[in-house]
Amino acid sequence: MSKNFNVGLLGHVDSGKTTLARALSSISSTAAFDKNPQSVDRGITLDLGFSGLLVDAPPNLPQTDKLQFTFVDCPGHASLIRTIIGGAQIIDLMLLVVDAQKGIQTQTAECLVIGELRQKKLIVVINKIDAFATAQREIKLEKLRARLVKTLAATSFGSEVPMYAVSALEGIYIPELRAGLSDAYFHRSGM
Repeated sequence: MSKNFNVGLLGHVDSGKTTLARALSSISSTAAFDKNPQSVDRGITLDLGFSGLLVDAPPNLPQTDKLQFTFVDCPGHASLIRTIIGGAQIIDLMLLVVDAQKGIQTQTAECLVIGELRQKKLIVVINKIDAFATAQREIKLEKLRARLVKTLAATSFGSEVPMYAVSALEGIYIPELRAGLSDAYFHRSGM
């Protein structure tokens, strides 16, 4: 028997949500990763995409042999806000995906508000860290983290939100983010 945990990927258009879903997933549905021809033509996510990651459940999870994370890849374009809200209604955890170079943008802030209204659990994923030269990466990330903490402190999420800096495209720190998802599941479940 497996337990399911729905994880929504929300954020500004072109923050790398679909690439992150692909990097995290081991299972994809027919609607995953922008397979819709219109999404391909326009270069943006138009529909909710579904993919998943199946992991062994830890021994302390009774009567469960697998833990499944179902990723709900939401569009980031402002004109698709109804689809974003629809996706937010079915998730247990929100990954707020932020472009490392651009920081919080308009739809990032809108997704944060949606998350506040719908969710109790949030993880911030700073994506595209590979865009920074290795020598400057940590300095730039610290500045962005400080801005994010200041913004989050003014929300119901507070300033203690877990943050992961990754490159979904290159797979940098994806295993650490997967471990963070498991931690979030157990924290939410009270285990």
